[in-house]
Amino acid sequence: MIDKIKKAWEASKRLGPLAPLMLFSVLAPALGALVLLATVDVWLPLFESSPNLKFPLYFCSAIFLAGLSLIPTHASSLIAGMLFGIVKAPFLALLAVVGASYLSFVIITMLVQEKSYQLLLKKPRAAKIHEELLLKNGYKAVLFIALIRLSPVMPFAATNVLLAAAKVKASLFLVGSLIGLAPRVVLVAIAGAGLSELDLSKSSNIWLGILGAVSTVFLLVYIGKVVQKVSRNF
Repeated sequence: MIDKIKKAWEASKRLGPLAPLMLFSVLAPALGALVLLATVDVWLPLFESSPNLKFPLYFCSAIFLAGLSLIPTHASSLIAGMLFGIVKAPFLALLAVVGASYLSFVIITMLVQEKSYQLLLKKPRAAKIHEELLLKNGYKAVLFIALIRLSPVMPFAATNVLLAAAKVKASLFLVGSLIGLAPRVVLVAIAGAGLSELDLSKSSNIWLGILGAVSTVFLLVYIGKVVQKVSRNF
């Protein structure tokens, strides 16, 4: 057991900042959700009492907090619904979440060292799979990113870390993220429009569950086909 822990520690050190970034991206949004719920009586009246500033306050805070993995994106989408109603909220929430994903992408790209990227591609087979999924064809890269976003398997923040570390093009990242995030963000924002108080459990429903399950199956099948294709050449 001690040997395994030592090996894991050595591997995390070789990855540079990638390992702590991944850990932070998984844990921090959950803690942020608890803080949001505990302080809702403080920040919600600030939005409601400033109608002229409500949009810039929401937009900037949602991009900043979600982009730094400090709150989950489903919370920002629910809040958009509460603040802006069923007509405006889906568009504003999607704009904020995609903006947050890009902010995260830019920051992580600057933080992740080149050696972390090279370690991920140390094995020729892994490098080839990476090329097939994200580098060889722009349309296929967008499809792959969209499927990851649609699937609930990979959290929003962790996906940002992985895609930035994989050095995917920013334009493909944005298009794939927009397509993959849109259904979930829109549905959650609509759900938030019917709330009088913040309830994070309302971010899930049967349609999101079905969408997530179907996209996960497609994602696994797609990756499986790419792996088979690459394996035939090794």
